[in-house]
Amino acid sequence: MTVTGGVLQAVPALPSAADTAVRLLARGDDEPPVTLPRDPAREAAERELSKQMYHENDPSWLQRALEAFWDWVDDLLGAASAATPGGALGLVVIVVAALAVGAALWWRLGTPRRRPVTAPALFD
Repeated sequence: MTVTGGVLQAVPALPSAADTAVRLLARGDDEPPVTLPRDPAREAAERELSKQMYHENDPSWLQRALEAFWDWVDDLLGAASAATPGGALGLVVIVVAALAVGAALWWRLGTPRRRPVTAPALFD
């Protein structure tokens, strides 16, 4: 619509199909303007949404895998911090204590080594 001299006038800017659709929508009766059965409409929507233009910005498989991994780690740490007394700080204290015990054992016992064992002769 344009204003010319204080009077609104309709501008025929819509193509005929869009104009018809607008008229059908403005009809006011209770029936929808499009009467398409459910299955063909679903198939048409699937065909439309499977076009590449809708998937240009989808993340790659590596990004999706990393996102799933970090979500799993977040869920794991969230469950662990909920189960420990003190929440996340309690979990950090328990992890640091476990690492300190492991380091003390490593320092005291040294690197685990295998010593060659000679088997005694069976029938001498």
